[in-house]
Amino acid sequence: MEDKVCKHCGQVVMAGYDCECQGAQMEIRTEKQKVKAHEAIDILFGEHCKSDGYEPVSENELVTLKKLADNVAERNLISCTALLGGGIKAKIVRGSEGSVKIERSESKKTQTEIGYWSN
Repeated sequence: MEDKVCKHCGQVVMAGYDCECQGAQMEIRTEKQKVKAHEAIDILFGEHCKSDGYEPVSENELVTLKKLADNVAERNLISCTALLGGGIKAKIVRGSEGSVKIERSESKKTQTEIGYWSN
């Protein structure tokens, strides 16, 4: 195994180990956060959501939501809202303590109108 140089601080790190510098540790936490965000998106919007009475979104919408979550985890976005088909709304937000929050909401409306001259 070959030693490597940390891209964040430039120090030599033994092969198989991660650097202990702040930048490297932040990158590791961000990558873990992205994996967990993808899992949460699968649960809230993928096939798993059927058990909670929701309809899953399309595969393309799942991919888009995961890209948005990556951008929030990487601190490129603070917050984003995606309006999906069927009145489904996804909100992805970076919390004040660095957490990523993912929310699914749906708006369903029923309306009827009875005219004044109806029998």
